[in-house]
Amino acid sequence: NSVRFIFDAEGTGHADSDWDTYSDNRLKKNQEPVPYGLDEILQLTPKIYTRYSGALDNGEVTLTEKSLEIRRQIGFIAQEVKEIIPEIIRDIDENESFYSLNDGKIMAVAVKAIQELSAKITTLENRIKVLEA
Repeated sequence: NSVRFIFDAEGTGHADSDWDTYSDNRLKKNQEPVPYGLDEILQLTPKIYTRYSGALDNGEVTLTEKSLEIRRQIGFIAQEVKEIIPEIIRDIDENESFYSLNDGKIMAVAVKAIQELSAKITTLENRIKVLEA
């Protein structure tokens, strides 16, 4: 049995099965709670945009106009997210590379935001019980 992993010309990876990343506690040192939560989630601006492929030549961006590589997508802009949650954006030399964003890492911040909202709801429910009593 084999599993196929395909990387298309644009660099998108595809697999016949799940793509998992090691998340073993033994590989993670200096652990601390995520300092981001609801405030940061509310600052993010999800967008719909047309995504092009491109290249850099001496710091100048050239977009690829091939129709197969132009797609409408939904997501975030790395430079905007970097101002809010810098740990999920890879630092680069803008003359040599494009910014990349690990969307999956936003999940940790979203979970913390949900936990914060849950705590607020519990507090409000308790206040309502007191007021109704």
